[in-house]
Amino acid sequence: MRTKSCIEFDSLPTGALTCCCPLCSWSVSFYPQVLLNYRRKTSVGLSFDFLLYNVLAFSCYSAFTCSLYWSKSVQRAYDKRHAGQPNKVQLNDAVFALHATFVSFFTLAQVVYYDWRDRKQRPSSAAVAVCGVILASSSAYALSVWAGRTTRGNGSDRGLLNWLDFLYFLSYVKVVTGIIKYVPQVILNIRRHSTAGWTIWNVILDLTGGLLSVVQLVLDCWNTGDWGGIAGYPVKFAIGFVSVFFDLIFLFQHYVLYPQPRAVIKVDGFLPSGTASAPLLREGAPGGGGEGWWIDEEDDGSSTREE
Repeated sequence: MRTKSCIEFDSLPTGALTCCCPLCSWSVSFYPQVLLNYRRKTSVGLSFDFLLYNVLAFSCYSAFTCSLYWSKSVQRAYDKRHAGQPNKVQLNDAVFALHATFVSFFTLAQVVYYDWRDRKQRPSSAAVAVCGVILASSSAYALSVWAGRTTRGNGSDRGLLNWLDFLYFLSYVKVVTGIIKYVPQVILNIRRHSTAGWTIWNVILDLTGGLLSVVQLVLDCWNTGDWGGIAGYPVKFAIGFVSVFFDLIFLFQHYVLYPQPRAVIKVDGFLPSGTASAPLLREGAPGGGGEGWWIDEEDDGSSTREE
């Protein structure tokens, strides 16, 4: 049996490539949005609900990956259930999950700092309700496992009242929130008829990481000859495909439905589209005309003519 290592392929460059590339792409993908919020001094255009789901999702993912990678008791339970095959969680998965959780909290703090006081950003009641139900369910599950093990002793793991199944529950929470978290941002872009405030570099890097993550998991299973590893680690496989699907939607919105001008003119010079703070000036009216100057209102994506 091979030891669980980030680089465990017969070809060292191949192992390093499949291990490091998803980690780097996904990790770096968080920072363009952080920098955009800082430069604009606002988070308008970024969905609050998306961030709320993101924090919850990556918190669950951190608990799942860190436990499977560092907890010996969880590893033994996994090996027993999967006929001695080690789980496919690697160090890069755990490091990425912790890093993503931290940056997600930081981005949420930016939203609160820049836009909460002026009521420009508020979570929807639906998002608050969903997150509340998930947190309550997770807490009840964890307490049930702890109480059950205390009553029966640590040697018994009957039914679903064990830590491994609890971690699988958290992984499914990550998958579900990973699916629904993108929906508010898609809807917000549609309502504003714009992707301004939502950086496309986040999407491009996330798409790269999602594709490489799926490739890494497939190569891991091929390397060990254990294709059941995909079933044993469904969260990574599902997350990769979900991120790719929604990233393609965002690319379509940004480049086809709501294309941004290559440059926008501000009083103090030229700045790349989507990076300047409101109000911005651009030439021509939406839908034609091409006369005069127009002010882009970042708050709602509408445009009004300057007299």
